[in-house]
Amino acid sequence: MLFFIDETWQELGDGQRIGALGGRALPQESYNDFCSAVFAMKRDLLGAQELSDSEIKGARCFAKAAFKRQELHGDSHWLAVADQMLEKLARFHARTFVIWTSHPDLLTLRNPHSTAR
Repeated sequence: MLFFIDETWQELGDGQRIGALGGRALPQESYNDFCSAVFAMKRDLLGAQELSDSEIKGARCFAKAAFKRQELHGDSHWLAVADQMLEKLARFHARTFVIWTSHPDLLTLRNPHSTAR
C-alpha cells in the first residue's frame, strides 16, 4: 500500500481558517499502471512531457473560474482533469481520507503530539 498525503489551509467566507489533511492509499501493485494512466491524461489534457509536469491541484481544478468556464463555454479542461483523476483513482482502487480542523496544532504532520489533546 502506498500513501500520498497533503495538507492545506483555507479561509472560509466568515474569516475562519479550516485545515485539511488528506491522503490517498493505492495498492502497490497498481502503482506503475496508475502512474502511466495519470501521465497519459496529463500529456493529453495539460501538455505534460513528464509525469512530474503540470501538477494537479484542487485549488486550480475547483476554482470558480473552472466552473464559470464550464457554464459559459460548455467545457473546462481543469474540471475534465479532476473528473479523469477521480475516475483513475476509482479504477485503480485507491482509497481517500480527509481530516479537517480549525486547530492548527492538531493537523500538522510536523507535530509529533497532534493526538495528545
